Amino acid sequence: CSQQDMSGGEAATPSFRDEHGFIIDDEHTAEYISWYSGYRPHQDAQRVAWQQYLKKNGTACVKSDALKKLVRNGIPPEHRRAMWMEMSGASEMKRSEGQDYYYQQMLKKASAGGVPQVMKQIEQDVDRTFPSHPHFCSRSTLGTASLVHVLRAYSIRNPMVGYCQSLNFIAGLLLIVMGLDNDEDAFWALAAIVERHQPSTYYTSSMVDWVLDSRFVFDHLLQWKLPALHAHLTEHGVAESLPLITSSWFMCMFANALPSETMFRVWDTFLYEGNKVLFRVSLAMLQDNSAALTKCTDTYSLYNMLSNLPMHRFDANRLIDMAFNGIGSFPIAKINAKRDVWRMKVLEDMEALEKE
Repeated sequence: CSQQDMSGGEAATPSFRDEHGFIIDDEHTAEYISWYSGYRPHQDAQRVAWQQYLKKNGTACVKSDALKKLVRNGIPPEHRRAMWMEMSGASEMKRSEGQDYYYQQMLKKASAGGVPQVMKQIEQDVDRTFPSHPHFCSRSTLGTASLVHVLRAYSIRNPMVGYCQSLNFIAGLLLIVMGLDNDEDAFWALAAIVERHQPSTYYTSSMVDWVLDSRFVFDHLLQWKLPALHAHLTEHGVAESLPLITSSWFMCMFANALPSETMFRVWDTFLYEGNKVLFRVSLAMLQDNSAALTKCTDTYSLYNMLSNLPMHRFDANRLIDMAFNGIGSFPIAKINAKRDVWRMKVLEDMEALEKE
């Protein structure tokens, strides 16, 4: 397989991969190894805690403060598949809708035709999905074949979405967790994320809810929670460009932005607590770097700093702690209220653009 970075560009020959198979560049390998040596005791403690919890409760996802604490501290890799299926609602969807070889029927319909433009876009994006990862580095890998199956099948299940760029990264990571030969569970987990966890038009052609979150809701939360930083970004003409930076944070759920262990930890909480986690994590990264950001007065440099915030953020515990203990509360009801306020404006703006 050719060596490329996560966005598809050429990268140097890797000397090290993390525990999930992703390349750590030479410049940051020592930093990663040092961090991971200190992180392993946390993982070991979590394994013990999860073994005790699962022995008593099984994988049934009954909301509780104890389970929330466990999830925020991280789900061990060996338990992620079962817990993600339960927490996301994918297991329930599979039980209620997946009878009579439902997934196989979706694949059969996709093979028989499907929307040509959708199938073409899937074929193009599959080659851009984690091309340096051994599971997806060529068309001959099981991971790539399974990724094509999941995306094609979902395009048939949900024609309102069909296929949207970013679903390839989400599905790819689901396959890493669910198992490359378990594309059916990855399919149901993808369905649960799109249909139950993200707002309804995040991945449709209009992307109304994504525009709301990235352009309006996040700007409001940033102004509310980090007013000095928001004022600084506004003064230097960067605040209005934030949606260009945060687009993949929200749509891909940091799949192609954060280091893998940190990203999986974010997904643990996202699948338990919902979409608001994406706002918390985004604000936490900005807060953690607010001192450096406010010292920067060059617009170009400031934009680059913001773009690179998720890179090499290996310390998952620090980010999760800041996201849930350093930002303060903002109930989902408040977020939904803001969405309702700005939804009509977004729809009016879109209608005006169509008339031009």
